[in-house]
Amino acid sequence: MHTDLAEWSTCLAQCDQLSLNQDYEEALSLAQSALVQGGWSVAQRLALEARELRALVALQRDRQLVERVYAFLPRAQASGDRELLIHALSILAMLQGRLRMAAMAMESAGKAEALLQPGDSVYLSHFVETVICRILFDAELFEELIDRVAPRLQDPSVLEDQANSHFLHATVVNFAAAHSHLSQYEDVVRWNVWLIKDAQRLGLVRREVMSSMNLANALIWLHRHVEAEFHLSHAEQLAQRHPPNRETEVLLLQNRALLTWKTGRPVEAMAHFHQARTLAERYQCWVALGRVLWRAAECAQECGDLEGALALRKSQVELLQRKLKDREMSGGVGLSVVADHARALAQNDYLREHGTALERELARSRDDLEVKVQERTRELERATKLLVEQEKQAALSHMVVGVAHELNTPLGNAILATDAIGQALTDHRKAFEENRLRRQDVVRLHESIDEGVQLALRNLDRAAQLVRSFKALAVDRGESPAQRVQPSEMVRNALSVTQAALRQRGVQVHEGPWSAAYWTGDAGALGQAVLQLLENTLVHAFDPAVNPAPALWVSTLDEPDAYRVIVTDNGPGIEEHLRSRVFDPFFTTRLGQGSSGLGLHLVYRLVTQTLHGEIDLQHGPEGHGLRVVLSFPWARMAQGGLLNPA
Repeated sequence: MHTDLAEWSTCLAQCDQLSLNQDYEEALSLAQSALVQGGWSVAQRLALEARELRALVALQRDRQLVERVYAFLPRAQASGDRELLIHALSILAMLQGRLRMAAMAMESAGKAEALLQPGDSVYLSHFVETVICRILFDAELFEELIDRVAPRLQDPSVLEDQANSHFLHATVVNFAAAHSHLSQYEDVVRWNVWLIKDAQRLGLVRREVMSSMNLANALIWLHRHVEAEFHLSHAEQLAQRHPPNRETEVLLLQNRALLTWKTGRPVEAMAHFHQARTLAERYQCWVALGRVLWRAAECAQECGDLEGALALRKSQVELLQRKLKDREMSGGVGLSVVADHARALAQNDYLREHGTALERELARSRDDLEVKVQERTRELERATKLLVEQEKQAALSHMVVGVAHELNTPLGNAILATDAIGQALTDHRKAFEENRLRRQDVVRLHESIDEGVQLALRNLDRAAQLVRSFKALAVDRGESPAQRVQPSEMVRNALSVTQAALRQRGVQVHEGPWSAAYWTGDAGALGQAVLQLLENTLVHAFDPAVNPAPALWVSTLDEPDAYRVIVTDNGPGIEEHLRSRVFDPFFTTRLGQGSSGLGLHLVYRLVTQTLHGEIDLQHGPEGHGLRVVLSFPWARMAQGGLLNPA
């Protein structure tokens, strides 16, 4: 066993610094080399494994990654090391974000954030913050990301703190990228100028290359081509002396092609696009390849090369189909692993509970009932195995039926959309070979492809949402660590996650009043319950056809007998004869219309079983709509020991 603590600490610090600089290849190599050496203690090895998993998630290199990350979490919990648990939860959140499980990813990251303490290292707190920002970015919640980060960056002392600016770098990169996706290019320019200066001061050349390239891209779209040429050339010169990672290398070529095109040289630009495409395919940089194909098709069409544009559009469709297939496979693997993990935890909890009861019985009757105790032990083991197996089979049966029924429609629609695109391409190719192709036919084909792609994406996103719902149903929260939190903050967090969807529906949101009380308990369960309730309200209460002026009221009350969370809408409400059934699993009034029937059932489980609370359905304002009151009686919570006023 290694006795040199300094060697181990240095290795961890180097891995953290490399990951911070996004040099994940080098971080992975260093962590794996250290693990191969062997001789580490259990705690030391776990810390090294955490660094290895972080790099693997960032690189998406390991097909067994989902199983490895979920298996690592209970090991980190059992170690009793709080900082290791923060790493494990953050890595899990990174993985869930990559698999498009935004709600679960935010829950995991929220648990990691809740474990942070004032004395923790700056690196650890910034790691958690960076993970949260990346989850919001991957979920395309760009406005929410900006709202979260902007208040910190408005403080001049934060940006002027040179000692810790390298920790802030990744957060600002995501912040600037969010502005770019919202076409707020002036803000993109401003923040990339800061990123370049910070990288130059720290001597981090790869960061400087990336930020200079992103600055040039924003300047291109602002039609400031001379400045764009300066910064792009600077990035290219740096990249020659200090080779960047593969994706940055592809994007440098793509931005060179884009600038050449936008300065009036489309034919020359096509040669650059071809180089970028070849490199992206060789390196298997599929995200960068998608950007290259998109812009190259537009450039080819502007050149009048309709055949080339058509071929590029076809490549776009093929790449999209590959991505959708990979996403479907990842979602299936993720669902299986999460369900297995939840069932294993439930079985362990059940066995521990009965084992404790058995020990108490043995202690009371050891002297004169030894034989009887042994007999009951054997009966208990048989009964336990039978009950666990029955519960497992029942849960699995419900889940399989729900998955098969609900996923059939969106996946079927996605398949039909891609088949239609393929048929359109076949017909178009035949017309081209028969020399009866017109420009308007090409334009019409592009429109058909765009419509088909959008239809496929919408349906596959719907399928992904269903998978997330089933995963959330399977997750066991019995071991969530108790934390001192303000429940009103958890409710506001859940509301902020749904703000974009509420704005899209034109919902007028009325917030407050908010209670200032604190709890010590499972904050994640409360946040997930409110989030699921809000998502259910979005689906059922704000249909534009029946509710032209949608409104939502959310508040919390600290009353003498209980703490209450109140969510009210002005939708159609729930008919009286259905209220006794709305919490049943798979019950829905919108069968075949995209509703899984799991939303309110999950809310009911979290509120009544995990948090020992109650749910009351009432009429909304002026007898219309629905008011949902989540009540948590102080006496019952104190009895349960899971959630206590503090």
